[in-house]
Amino acid sequence: MKQVLFLFVLLISNAVHAKELPDAITLSLPVNAISKPKVHMIFSSPKEFHADDKSVNAFFSGQSPILEFVPKNETVYNWSKIFTANLIINTSISSQKIVNSIVNNIATTGQVKTYHKIFDTKSYRNYSVSTAAIQYLFNGRNEILYMRYFSGPADVSGIQYTEVLQKPLTGEQFRAKISKIEEKFDSMIKIIEF
Repeated sequence: MKQVLFLFVLLISNAVHAKELPDAITLSLPVNAISKPKVHMIFSSPKEFHADDKSVNAFFSGQSPILEFVPKNETVYNWSKIFTANLIINTSISSQKIVNSIVNNIATTGQVKTYHKIFDTKSYRNYSVSTAAIQYLFNGRNEILYMRYFSGPADVSGIQYTEVLQKPLTGEQFRAKISKIEEKFDSMIKIIEF
């Protein structure tokens, strides 16, 4: 049986011109499209961030599983902050496995020095959610990454946020920064059941 995936997109803008992207994009990504109630993750990109036309088209045509948002004066090739939406459909990979894989990939990259890590996984009736935060040095840049992934029996949807830091954070500074990022995620990400 062929499964049909519906992505609902709400484009929010004061004025949308032919070549201009909207001020924000809201994504409705499947977490559990199999059992009832169905579960979607709703993500609203910050208005001060943008995604380029090519990336938006690739994401919504299914050519790319990720969509990246950077500050409006930056590009995905030269950024100080970046949000990444990730959609993996028709797989039985758990949110915890995805999060662990991303963190392990960062930790095992040759030029990476890891400073701090935080992991958490919670299970709910029809889905699970896994989060991780890591501070690391990559190619001479200090970066902090926070991610939140949701999974059901067949789909995984997640959001990652990475920021370049001026210098490494102490453990206390790291936890305080992650707390602020989590608050921002709480305002941008919602789970809906229908």
